[in-house]
Amino acid sequence: MVKIDSNKFRYLSNDDFRVLTAIEMGMKNHELVPTPLIERIAGLRHGGTQKVLSLLLKYKLVHHDAKNYDGYHLTYPGYDFLSLKTFMKRGHVIGFGRQIGVGKESDIYLLLSPVKEGEEEETKDEEEGEENIVIEKPTEEIEQFDDEDDEDEFDEKEDEFDGYDLEHKAKQIVIKFHRLGRSSFRAVKNTRDYLGKRSKTTNWLYMSRLSALKEFAFMKAIYDTKCIPVPKPIDCNRHCVLMEHIKGYPLYQIREMKHPLYVYEQCVDLLVKLAQYGLVHGDFNEFNLLVKPKSEKVVVIDFPQMVSTSHPNAEFYFNRDLDCISNFFAKRFSIIIKPEDEEYSRFHPKLSDITKEYSLDVHVEASGFTKEKAKEFDEILKEKEQEETTDIPSDKDDSTVEEPQQGQSSEEQHEEAVDADQSLSDEESPSVVTGTSTTTGRRKKKKAITEDDIKEKVKRDFQKKQYSRAKDIQTAKRNAQKGRDTQKLRRKVKDFDY
Repeated sequence: MVKIDSNKFRYLSNDDFRVLTAIEMGMKNHELVPTPLIERIAGLRHGGTQKVLSLLLKYKLVHHDAKNYDGYHLTYPGYDFLSLKTFMKRGHVIGFGRQIGVGKESDIYLLLSPVKEGEEEETKDEEEGEENIVIEKPTEEIEQFDDEDDEDEFDEKEDEFDGYDLEHKAKQIVIKFHRLGRSSFRAVKNTRDYLGKRSKTTNWLYMSRLSALKEFAFMKAIYDTKCIPVPKPIDCNRHCVLMEHIKGYPLYQIREMKHPLYVYEQCVDLLVKLAQYGLVHGDFNEFNLLVKPKSEKVVVIDFPQMVSTSHPNAEFYFNRDLDCISNFFAKRFSIIIKPEDEEYSRFHPKLSDITKEYSLDVHVEASGFTKEKAKEFDEILKEKEQEETTDIPSDKDDSTVEEPQQGQSSEEQHEEAVDADQSLSDEESPSVVTGTSTTTGRRKKKKAITEDDIKEKVKRDFQKKQYSRAKDIQTAKRNAQKGRDTQKLRRKVKDFDY
């Protein structure tokens, strides 16, 4: 688990962030960024790069590998600090709070955001009254939400938060750090070259960035259309997503509930509503649902795995989401809807019977999740569903990085690189519907890769290796025979009497 030490963030200077940005730019086409390249991109005077690198290495913001190749690469804490720095420049963040959630692919923290001029103060989203749910005891890894704990966590000192009066001029928001590669997607990079030309230089940080971009795009599209209750998206940068803080409990932590059937109905209605808008959640379970303690309203979170209803496996994902919810309420609250019951069709709808009324694909693309990035991430999700197979190596060469122009800052270079990457993907990418593999133009529709195809590929590669090995053995035998013949000839020449 990646822990973020906010105290280290206070002691980093602008030069430190310039070096971090330089390493990030170099990692676009280098697995390990060499020190001379970092010095050229950062542009620090009097050899200050080495001093900064030693400090970053001490704080574990970068990793140094000097065994086979002398170079550096960013770690997740270093990538986190770059995102937090950007959010602070944009005026979204003034304080860092505690961790409120942890998962196999993400970490969630509380942040403090200023209430800007003209913006109404944060209001209570629920009426006063008693809570209708009883939660389980919080685990050691995830602390339970508590207003009093939050007030203690954010020390109300004016000098600590640049003079902000936290009680009246600040609000709590949530930041989600995507951590792909920590305990999932382990076999993805070895089983398929899903990122094309950038396969050998792309790392988990870039994949986490794609995941965050997709979640922010779907969250913004759903929030703008008022499809289902979701947190209000605020901003997205690199692998982080800023969103509204929902004062609720995860469904899996609730032990008792006053109206469990009402909550169950809401969950099914949310799935049906998403399908009417042309989307399937894909991971609709008790871990991704928040329940407000007084009104018992359900809020949906976590959207990186969402697909379109036109996806080949959309029906499978939809039925799996229904099974997850029905099994949870059956085990936790003993709510079992049998097939002979009148309400069975109400709680077990079929995707084929739901009429699609609206499509959110246009809104998703307008939010920044381009067609090319949708294609990349859909291929990652396909590989996530496959079983771990034998490694298939890639023989593609690494590309080289261009040297920075003089008089240009590393931040400007990074923004230009990101803009160029996005424009290039928009120009060259085919027409792709989000969550599907449908393409237009001269390119043929790609056939879905099955387990038999992978086995056949592995079998062919094994046969090639066997043939190559047999050929090498024959060549070695011929060379050995030639060597023996040459030695005999030399002995004959030596014994010849001139």
